[in-house]
Amino acid sequence: MDLEKPKENNIAFIDSQNLHFGTIKCDMCAILLAKNIRDMELADCSCGQAWEVDLAKFYIYLKENYQVNNA
Repeated sequence: MDLEKPKENNIAFIDSQNLHFGTIKCDMCAILLAKNIRDMELADCSCGQAWEVDLAKFYIYLKENYQVNNA
């Protein structure tokens, strides 16, 4: 008897504000520039640790690696 395992319905909740803040802000460059981390922009980072998330690619990653149906 071949029983098929039911498909799981995986949903990912992404806190986009924290994702955005956590990737475009660089604390090392904020210290070097004597700026408040909240005032930092992506362009202010000179060390390369700040980056911008491509949400379309991130969704594909979640879908392929974690079988997420909704994000």
